[in-house]
Amino acid sequence: MMPQALADYNRAYELYKAKDYTAALRGLEVMEEYIAHWPKLNLLKAQVFFEQGRYVSVLDALTKGLRELAEDERSEYAAEFYSRLGSAYYRLGRCREAVEAFLMASRAEKNLTARRQECSNAIFAASSVGTYQAADYRRLYREYNALLSDIEPYPTVFYRHDKLRVGYLSPDFKMHPLAHFLYPLLRFHDRKNFRLYAYTLNPPATWDTITHKLLAETEEQRDLSALSDEAAAAKIREDEPDILFDLTGHTLGNRLAILAYHPATLQITGLGDVNTTGTKVLDYYWSDNHADSPLAQDYVTETLGRSLKSFVCYAPQGQMPEPSPAPFAANGYITFGTFNNFSKVTDEMLMAWNFLLTLVPRSKLLLKHRLFDSDEGREYTLARLSGLGYDLSRVEIRGFSRNYLPEYALMDVALDTYPYTGGVTTCEALYMGVPVVSLYGHRPGSNVGRSILDNVGLSKLAGASFTEYIKIAAELASSTQFLTAMRQNLRPQMQNSRLMDGADYMAEVEDFYRQIWFMAKVKKGT
Repeated sequence: MMPQALADYNRAYELYKAKDYTAALRGLEVMEEYIAHWPKLNLLKAQVFFEQGRYVSVLDALTKGLRELAEDERSEYAAEFYSRLGSAYYRLGRCREAVEAFLMASRAEKNLTARRQECSNAIFAASSVGTYQAADYRRLYREYNALLSDIEPYPTVFYRHDKLRVGYLSPDFKMHPLAHFLYPLLRFHDRKNFRLYAYTLNPPATWDTITHKLLAETEEQRDLSALSDEAAAAKIREDEPDILFDLTGHTLGNRLAILAYHPATLQITGLGDVNTTGTKVLDYYWSDNHADSPLAQDYVTETLGRSLKSFVCYAPQGQMPEPSPAPFAANGYITFGTFNNFSKVTDEMLMAWNFLLTLVPRSKLLLKHRLFDSDEGREYTLARLSGLGYDLSRVEIRGFSRNYLPEYALMDVALDTYPYTGGVTTCEALYMGVPVVSLYGHRPGSNVGRSILDNVGLSKLAGASFTEYIKIAAELASSTQFLTAMRQNLRPQMQNSRLMDGADYMAEVEDFYRQIWFMAKVKKGT
């Protein structure tokens, strides 16, 4: 590569790092005038577009770059192209294409750790593909498990501790959606009979006030962020944990390879990722009795933890504004809406919401997500809605805002997504006095909304089919007295429910820990 091109590229890269994206793009466009082909230029251009939220432009830049890749360049660049392609597809809600792109990235990668991460990305993206069946997941799990086959697990040891040692492993000991569910697990544990270990995977530079609040509820803390998977597993093994709880699954920052060494006697996964890991390195998948269906185990490789009434306890972290009056009174119409990650919104879901709008005269749909921050994202989404038959005058889209909770004042009824349902988002809507309609199915991870609603005393708002889901939402829209009462009563109803009873929740959780520990000992004959 000519010296001038390298200098211009480095200048554009420095502008990108400084977040001067407009200037970075200008520099790259100048380079395109005198460079016919250079993979790094396409990749950097795609990175700039990604940071701007211009995901359609990301796809254009990457597909062009992939077409132009020479055979001798593929081994060096293909993995990165496919990885970034997968991320863009996912942001646009094209999750089936995201799965395949991440798989291509995994297969093209040379580094084993990176291969595992890309395959993990594919499995996570698959959670939002509504048409996938158990066999589709097993295909992905086989590919991921093959990437763990070189790891030799530790032998199982049953320790004789005075207190049962329980470790929690996560990169999300910080202000993160998980914190709202993690805090009760730590705050209300029985210190007389249990000893808690926090294994942090997020480096100390990312720690915040929530990190210190969470860690203060544990007896032992270990920062594993700078250690290799093998070294981290060895560090955990030194503590002789009886139970190790992975809170991440296939979500961002996961280190499932640590679990493959099986440093603890028993290992559980859940909360951070509502779906199975697809591996045999964990013993239990964290769930509750709402996941009990004839086909549930077909989607899970671990044993389903079905003995709990609720797999989560909600404890809001941070300031929560007071609920506002239901907006229909001032508007003269019902507003349905969702603040869920728009990547979870399938075409099947959008078609159901459109049919709901036809059933409820003058009703509107409010959508809010980071995707709508750019003109490109808004245009893409509106074209998608138009293609599905929407009257766009009945749809409002809003971009990201850090202080979004007051915007529940704009919504009468919240609509959950499917098959990847909301978790913290559902709890927040309810806490703001907005009833949530949810859909559940055979996948255990698709029953989160149903579980939350049942534990709040609103089980009638969960439907087993799209027909039921639409019917429930339409009936809610006509129950204006109920909607008015919910704004006043739903928060205290939640606060007095199983969903927010930390002491009762942890008593049940720790009974579960004792049960699985006892059963494992009996099975082992110790």
